Amino acid sequence: MAASPTQSRYQARRIDTGRITLNVRIGGSGPLMLFYHGITANSAVFGPLMDAFSDRFTTVAVDQRGHGLSDKPETGYDAADYAGDIAALIKTLDMGPAILVGHSLGSRNSVTAAARHPELVRSVVAIDFTPYIEDEVFASLSARVNAGDQAFADTDAIVTYLANRYPNIPAPAIRIRAESGYGPADEGLRPSPRRPPWPRRPKDCAPIWLPPTAR
Repeated sequence: MAASPTQSRYQARRIDTGRITLNVRIGGSGPLMLFYHGITANSAVFGPLMDAFSDRFTTVAVDQRGHGLSDKPETGYDAADYAGDIAALIKTLDMGPAILVGHSLGSRNSVTAAARHPELVRSVVAIDFTPYIEDEVFASLSARVNAGDQAFADTDAIVTYLANRYPNIPAPAIRIRAESGYGPADEGLRPSPRRPPWPRRPKDCAPIWLPPTAR
């Protein structure tokens, strides 16, 4: 499947951090800014934000562990594991402390990384983040994600499905998700493999204490 112009203008790399190999998209120059997506998404969704900031920052959008083209180990999907990946990537890139921009799952992981490694994080932009998820909300999320694990005839069918599932997401963003998050299967196009294959109740989804230096 051909990459959209927004996706293709950034360099795709796989970076071995010593603890996990992460697939990233890199562009721009300047201070380091890392982008972390939500569950079921991947680094491609941050293309428009990278466009907005690459003239002032080195922008790096990351496929988090278990997503996209990054490694998918059998275990290690708690906040501390993701935060360790963030710290390892910042150290590997060796460009100094980073600004972290996260959405949903990426927000939780970014906030956790800032709390655990304040010397590596300049600031955090946490989008759609809550430190606690009620049981009924998490059950609804699980049902919605699991319902998307189906085959589609083509990309346009995926776009129609996602537009109905996410009525508040702009059409260009829906198109990016449809083009980047699905791949060929015997019966058509299916969501790209991820691990864990569905959302699970995080054991560490609780308020996070931030030391004064990270506030």
